[in-house]
Amino acid sequence: MKIERINIFLFILISVLLTTFWDYQFGQMDHVEHLPLLFRAADAEYLKHDFFLNSNDENYDPRYYYSLLINLLNRIIPLPWLFLSLTFLANYGIAWASYHISQYFFGSNKWSGLIAVMLVMSVRTAELGSVAEVHAAYLTPNALAFSLILIALNFVVRSQLHFAGFFFGIAALIHPLAGPECGAIFLGLGFIDNALSNKFNFRKYSAWLQGFGFFVLMCLLSIVPFFFTKGEALDDKSFIDLYAHFRAPHHILPSVFLNPAELKAGIYLLVLLLMSWTAWFTAEPERRKIQWLTLSSVFLLLMLALGGYVFVEIYPMKLFVIAQTFRLLYILKWFCLIWVGGYLGIHLFSGQHLNRIYAWSAILSSFALPNLVWIFLLWGSSSVLHRRLRMPQFLVPFEVIGVMILGCWGWYLGWLSSESAADVYLWAFFLFSLPLFAAFKTYRLQLIVWIIAASGLIAYWGSHQRSETDKPLKKAMSRQFDLNDFPVEMLELSAKIKKLTPSETVLVVPPMMGEIRYLADRALLVSFKTLPFSGKKMLYWKERVFDCYGWTDLKGFDAVLWAFEPAYKLIKEDKLHQLYIKYGATYAILYIETKCSFPILYENKKYKLVYIGNSQAKNNN
Repeated sequence: MKIERINIFLFILISVLLTTFWDYQFGQMDHVEHLPLLFRAADAEYLKHDFFLNSNDENYDPRYYYSLLINLLNRIIPLPWLFLSLTFLANYGIAWASYHISQYFFGSNKWSGLIAVMLVMSVRTAELGSVAEVHAAYLTPNALAFSLILIALNFVVRSQLHFAGFFFGIAALIHPLAGPECGAIFLGLGFIDNALSNKFNFRKYSAWLQGFGFFVLMCLLSIVPFFFTKGEALDDKSFIDLYAHFRAPHHILPSVFLNPAELKAGIYLLVLLLMSWTAWFTAEPERRKIQWLTLSSVFLLLMLALGGYVFVEIYPMKLFVIAQTFRLLYILKWFCLIWVGGYLGIHLFSGQHLNRIYAWSAILSSFALPNLVWIFLLWGSSSVLHRRLRMPQFLVPFEVIGVMILGCWGWYLGWLSSESAADVYLWAFFLFSLPLFAAFKTYRLQLIVWIIAASGLIAYWGSHQRSETDKPLKKAMSRQFDLNDFPVEMLELSAKIKKLTPSETVLVVPPMMGEIRYLADRALLVSFKTLPFSGKKMLYWKERVFDCYGWTDLKGFDAVLWAFEPAYKLIKEDKLHQLYIKYGATYAILYIETKCSFPILYENKKYKLVYIGNSQAKNNN
């Protein structure tokens, strides 16, 4: 079944557009940390009394080149549009890489590429210390770097290592962990491939040398400045306790993020990864070299993840804590979706009827990982039995019924998660569009449906501001485009802070209210999300956290949820006064239910702004 190139381009373009607008965020999550750093990079006087920003200035900022890129582009593109555009480009890079590497892996089967794009752009996998989604929901250095890494992988498998080194190098500038780690792994495998293929014919190493040279140069620009910092160094044990155990265990400590459900999902993902590779291996005998190359990369990434457990949990080493090797499992999730999508694409609209039924049942179960694993196990077993034992034909209808039941059950299980995972709706739209895409030779109706859907989503998205009380589906379809899209209570509070407090004010805020920095343009005493990655200033950050929110032995965001937030809602006046004496904080944002006799300058349904200094009481606004 022929598919025109223009249709493939539009399929990828519109799917990326839908995915980018779906649940897009600006100003929240990691932006709480990134935006103030961007504003300080653009203006050295920005919030000059803020502890987090001043501490960050003392050491080399690993986001330096990312901030430089954003601030350069921001001269011609407004920041909200710039973040949205770069998120779209990151997703387009991910989709482009997914389609083209699937084409290479599965013999230019266009359906393989389209199914791979569909899965990558919608399906969630397992978090495993990182994120469950392979696509980008909002702009971060991590998302931008990994899109470049996936593009580089396309050039690695095609032995175009000069291009691979270029993209790995740019990724290393944007993200000094993911870029160098992935570049070292895959360019190293590229060198081994060169050595096995070309032996001592050194002229054929020129592409690798060009790519590796550029990659090393970019790594040096990105990493070497770490060794020329001004701040006091923190000893290894204190760093590991503070960073791995207190601030970021959800990324670093398997004992924290590998709860029973997540461990089970990780095992299913690994089993599916190996089964899909096995299916690809038997289907593509002429590409054995690249198949073994990718399997070697899977083994290396798993060994690094094992090292991330052994040398963080058992024999702690600062290097492994910083490396966050579980982050690299992102590549395994991507490989898994590519191999599954590619194999399904081969059988979806061609081949034996039984294989088509398996393919459709599997794609119906693509949002239900356990069920998808069982379908692949049954599919593989069936292939072996029919090929080796020539099973009686009267058993085939029972097999077909069983497979169809499994597919419907997988659809049901996927739909059960729609209350907590709105991506199910996006996946369902992609799924229902596939038969339409296959049914019309010109594909015009398919493209019309896609364009109408994209236009409708963007129109709805643009007219509906996101609310904290929205259900997941409405949140995913509602606008969180710029700083004016924050909840009304937060915006009103921020406006009053700007009006009623001096510009040099230092605020005490709830532990997860770092957005006030850029909503109200005021310095904060501390917030849990914004840890200064700068030597002993990390210890001072932890001291401020405990001074504000009380001591706890809980880890990570559990400490916020179960200790800091409840304690802050009950904060006493004498503690607030001590924060004024010790740190010079003169104003505090309290929850509306928090009792205090300090002068209230402003209050709304959720928050109140109080003056905690020693001056005479100020009149209420």
